[in-house]
Amino acid sequence: MSLHNHDDYTRLKAGDGTLLTQTGGALDVNATISISSQKVDDASFTPSVDSVSMIGCTFDDNTPDTVDEGDAGAVRMTSDRAMHISLRDAAGNNRGANVDANYCMQVDISNQSADLTVAQSTHDELNCNANMQISNTDLSFGQATMSNSLPVTISSNQSYPEVQPDGVNNLWDAASTGSGGDSASIDTRYASQISIFGSVNGVTTLDVYFSSDDATFYKSSHSYVSAGSEDVEMSFQSAARYIRVKSSNDVTATMILCAKK
Repeated sequence: MSLHNHDDYTRLKAGDGTLLTQTGGALDVNATISISSQKVDDASFTPSVDSVSMIGCTFDDNTPDTVDEGDAGAVRMTSDRAMHISLRDAAGNNRGANVDANYCMQVDISNQSADLTVAQSTHDELNCNANMQISNTDLSFGQATMSNSLPVTISSNQSYPEVQPDGVNNLWDAASTGSGGDSASIDTRYASQISIFGSVNGVTTLDVYFSSDDATFYKSSHSYVSAGSEDVEMSFQSAARYIRVKSSNDVTATMILCAKK
């Protein structure tokens, strides 16, 4: 570029002697700008060849601003630079999820109308390290093969005490049986191996009763007659779901039922 002086102005020339032009007092500049990281929308991308640009996010946990339909906006992040991610349904509605301080996600099945099945194909796909509490009905738990069986513990909201496989429940706990009185009803969950044992402080006949619905009970062939204060033991196989014991006389009894599948 060279300068050529005249009486009242200066002309600018390029290196080849061409005069530079201006428009409205501003120097005309013809430049080509190339940004290699830009890509056309929905264009193909080649790894290790095409360039990308880093993005920036905004931290705003105090009434974050919203954007209108079709507008561009900054992505939100946490104070430790993690991007906010929201769960959405198939229609795109923002649903979110409630995760407590123990990193557990809350699941509500109150609107589940059909049977709910929890299954797995391999042992490593489902890891339950805590009890699952479900108050809905018609639930089934299973998996592909019996050899990989997964134990599942369910806490019920029913009024009767329940027994799980390898579980223990009290029929009477140092309590008065009453004359012709019934013990607590135990849900064996169809465990086949049953043992009833404990002690009584007097003469009585203990009869075992079975039920399929915890409402109507039928006397079984299993019974024990005590001659006084002594220990009691009855072991047998059963396919009944609910079991309880009736005492012919009013004694103080401690009686335990153990069930195992």
